[in-house]
Amino acid sequence: MPEAACSCRDYPDIRLSRAEVLGRAKAFKALASRLTLVAANPDREHRLFTCSPCGAFWQGARALHVGTKPYLFRVPSVSPSSWLETRFVDPDEVLVFVAGLDRYLERNQFALAQVACAHTPCAALAIRHSVHCLLHHIEALQASHLLPQLPVGRWFGPYVPLGPDAFIRHLTALQSDLARVTQPGLTPGSTGLATLAG
Repeated sequence: MPEAACSCRDYPDIRLSRAEVLGRAKAFKALASRLTLVAANPDREHRLFTCSPCGAFWQGARALHVGTKPYLFRVPSVSPSSWLETRFVDPDEVLVFVAGLDRYLERNQFALAQVACAHTPCAALAIRHSVHCLLHHIEALQASHLLPQLPVGRWFGPYVPLGPDAFIRHLTALQSDLARVTQPGLTPGSTGLATLAG
């Protein structure tokens, strides 16, 4: 493949928007035709590619929220065996997670109850209408599939600020805000998880 055939620079990191994911899905065939398959995940959805001219790595996935369309996104260099053990998170799953959590936080008002969180060994106060603090309340809703799950895989590049550690810090900070609020309830609004992406 000649050097001119590399178009990797034409495809930057996917920003967290449905339009960006859909645009990348539309470019799938053109981009995939220039890449070499190096590994396929047993889940039959995820594949790892490389660009021979520039050496860039790409992960293929299917975006469920745009009709399971395949799309590709650039990922850090990785050995195929390491990638088969743990793939990278998919931007479309990060988008669904962030949008779902932010929507929930924006539509609900939270206030502290005067009882401890039922999750052991949590020392935080529970929120009203729940037996848990805000973090463990959200985790319980996720476990019941009432809120999107935290995406599975290696967090990388622009998605790291939205990863598991940031998720916990964000909800812990909102819980602390509740303790300082004197009005009945807090509507996070502009403090949604998406603001962490910068």
